[in-house]
Amino acid sequence: MFSQLQCLGMPLRDRSGDVAGSLSVTMPIGQESREDAVSRVLSVLSETAQAMRNLI
Repeated sequence: MFSQLQCLGMPLRDRSGDVAGSLSVTMPIGQESREDAVSRVLSVLSETAQAMRNLI
């Protein structure tokens, strides 16, 4: 089990733009820098949230 974690999240919006939930990723600290983690994960979260918008 990891003792130190970092989390990155993004709102999940419905078709009308209202927040309907959220998406998040939790990862251990120390595997990569915070900047690298944000750079790697943020675009995937954003694309996924946008793709799900028409489904909710």
